[in-house]
Amino acid sequence: MFQRLSKTLFTLILLCISNEMLMAETNAEENPADLYLGSCYAVQYLKLQYCPSMNALKMSSCVNNLTKVARKNNEEDKQLGFKNRAKLIMPHIIQGIDQSFSKHLAKFKGNRLRTCNDYEKDMNQSMKKFLEEFKASQNDENFPQNE
Repeated sequence: MFQRLSKTLFTLILLCISNEMLMAETNAEENPADLYLGSCYAVQYLKLQYCPSMNALKMSSCVNNLTKVARKNNEEDKQLGFKNRAKLIMPHIIQGIDQSFSKHLAKFKGNRLRTCNDYEKDMNQSMKKFLEEFKASQNDENFPQNE
């Protein structure tokens, strides 16, 4: 039950970040690209600060994954846009992880390896889900799918 609660908390943090950014862009939809970037950065931050054994994609790889999927004309503009969005997300992710890591650690009775493994599993699942949602949104927007 606590694991489900922690997943929900992380999702809510990412949704809040996404909503703040979307409100600034005057767009009311949930943005899977922002959620993907947030998850990607969360894994990197966890690896750097708490879990050196975690496997983490570099932020540039995450941006490139989104760039490959995005439907725009200029690839440099796409990369710059995603990089800027990632920079907006980062402070919120850091704050959320710093506030919740000790609770997650307590859940696993101080076992850092188990805590990190749980985070890694959750983050990888989230990243996969958000990237798939972003791909689907790109296929749905103004472009019929080629079958």
